[in-house]
Amino acid sequence: MEIKKLGISLIEVLVAIFIVGIVALSIAHLMTASALGTRDDILGMCAWQAALSGIEEVRGNRTLIGTNRNFTCILSNGTTNNMMNVQVTTRVIRGNISNTPPSEGSGINSCALVEARATLLNKNYTVRDMVCNFQ
Repeated sequence: MEIKKLGISLIEVLVAIFIVGIVALSIAHLMTASALGTRDDILGMCAWQAALSGIEEVRGNRTLIGTNRNFTCILSNGTTNNMMNVQVTTRVIRGNISNTPPSEGSGINSCALVEARATLLNKNYTVRDMVCNFQ
């Protein structure tokens, strides 16, 4: 007489639970890593825009070279807003920007490579661009 096996054994159930647990942990890790990566991207974009604003301020007012400026980024998660302070420092890498533009045809260069460094959460983001004073 042959005995037919019906149902599943306890070992099969434990193996299935183990496999489902491994898959669930993997998906949870991917979701967490994605959320953290998105947050870092948003903060980096904010700091980069603050550094660009620092360059643009120097274009409008040469006396701001070498000063520290503070900008604010607002991070929103839909219900609350978090404000993050970004400190931007500008400096001349090379060249010279005169306060008055040189006369046309004088051959005097009035351009400089300016760096704006934005600091946010102990990370530095740097933007460099030419700033010129033309007539």
